Amino acid sequence: MSHTNFVLANVGGGTAFARKLDKHGLIVRPVTSYGLTDWVRISIGTSSEIDRFLKAARPE
Repeated sequence: MSHTNFVLANVGGGTAFARKLDKHGLIVRPVTSYGLTDWVRISIGTSSEIDRFLKAARPE
C-alpha cells in the first residue's frame, strides 16, 4: 500500500487546465511526461485551498 497527498484527474487537456489555474494563483502539474496528456496531478491542501481550487476549476 502507498500513501500520497495528491490525486490524478482527467480534465481533458492537462496543460491548458494547468495554465487556467495558474492565472488564479494555483499550481497543478500536467502529467504529459507519463503519456497522460488529458490528466493533471492535484495536491490535496487545506479546506480553504480546496475551495479556491473548486471555484477556479469550474468551466467558464
